[in-house]
Amino acid sequence: MATINYPNGDQYIGEIHEGEYIGSGTLLFANGDKYVGEFKNNRYHGVGVLTYAGGDRYEGQFESGCYHGRGTYFYANGDKYNGVYENDRQHGRGMFNFANGDVYIGDFEDDKIQGEGTLTFASGSKYKGQFENGQPHGKGIYLYQNGDRYTGDFINGEKSGIGTKTYADDRPAKKGQWNNGRFIPTKP
Repeated sequence: MATINYPNGDQYIGEIHEGEYIGSGTLLFANGDKYVGEFKNNRYHGVGVLTYAGGDRYEGQFESGCYHGRGTYFYANGDKYNGVYENDRQHGRGMFNFANGDVYIGDFEDDKIQGEGTLTFASGSKYKGQFENGQPHGKGIYLYQNGDRYTGDFINGEKSGIGTKTYADDRPAKKGQWNNGRFIPTKP
């Protein structure tokens, strides 16, 4: 076990082999950031916890200094991501809990909600289907809190394309073309 104090105020406490951090250790940064976990070749590697001075925290697997594998990221604003990382990016299956109570479970790509998933809103409404750049895009089903339901196409988060909206009450369904969230009635 060794302690190394750097001129910039950083400090390493842990195992060293041939001058490199290896095994378990703690790295304290002058800016208030802190890493506790495993090292290999002077880099975060294995399981660890990286706490940022601003309040964010990552707990999980690292590879060559990057978030890589399973991990949980706690944001200072109350958001939380739990899932797969690849080279510091949310990439693969995961769950994102938003501070406002919304919850997304599904695919991520390059830190974006992308692919198939389900977004449950704090209001009780729910969207299940395809996403692109964090928005419903492609085929999907939107279940409204009041029991109404839309099944069809979405573009950039809006009902657009062919779709059907059915109502929980006795109103007739709207089936056909939609554009930017609005039903386009067919002309007789």
